[in-house]
Amino acid sequence: MKQHWYLLNWNYETVKNGRGKQVRKLVYRGEYYRIRIQERHFLILKIAYGMLFVLLMVAYGLLSLCETQGSMLFLTGAPCMLAVIPLMYLGIGICCFLIAPRKMTSRDVHTSVYFMKIASKWAIALFGLSMTGELVFVIFRTLSGLEVKVSAEWLRLAYAALCLSDCCVILYLIRQFPAEALPNQL
Repeated sequence: MKQHWYLLNWNYETVKNGRGKQVRKLVYRGEYYRIRIQERHFLILKIAYGMLFVLLMVAYGLLSLCETQGSMLFLTGAPCMLAVIPLMYLGIGICCFLIAPRKMTSRDVHTSVYFMKIASKWAIALFGLSMTGELVFVIFRTLSGLEVKVSAEWLRLAYAALCLSDCCVILYLIRQFPAEALPNQL
């Protein structure tokens, strides 16, 4: 039976506990990863990710509450609603990164860095599609002379742009500070 990639990094070892009794203990034997910055900057990066995620959630909440004519269209409303899925994964990744130690196991890297990278790419695509649909709606409604609340539409567009730029900053930070394998730690 084939083992999961993550389980291959763990081995059982027989060790003596404090009472002299032999017990089996799981020991991590895989590669360790680290973001190659100083400890102080690592904490600053954690704080930055946390603040960016809080800002993203506030902007997404305001975007969801902004009821406009354009948000009722499939091209603008559906991507915003579907953006909940990558935002959940982005939240999982950021929360895992916030509690991850400086010397990360392969699971820490997978559940934090890779989740953030993939989820931010999907969120960028969905918010970009929503912004494009909103712009097309505003331009065509304005050119056709139909009544449109332009200020509300631009406010919704600004919230979507804030969400998009926030996800871009998160993706930029992930690419600037990649997690690299440490030299042989076994």
